[in-house]
Amino acid sequence: KLGKLVKTIIRQVPDVKRLRLSSIDSIEADDDLLEAIATEPRLMPHLHLSLQSGDDMILKRMKRRHLRDQSIRFCE
Repeated sequence: KLGKLVKTIIRQVPDVKRLRLSSIDSIEADDDLLEAIATEPRLMPHLHLSLQSGDDMILKRMKRRHLRDQSIRFCE
């Protein structure tokens, strides 16, 4: 899971001053990641979500692992 990996990096590499995540799929943002964003000052609280379409059929054809409603709920 992404959150566990981020927490491990922060814990095991104390010289990291800032850690920024780039393009992620909202399905990758697990509870551990959201907790780390909320509590770890070295983890930048910005996420670039890969939202190429708001149409579920197009998302399926693109083989995305999320649907429109899942992305909306994540942003709320």
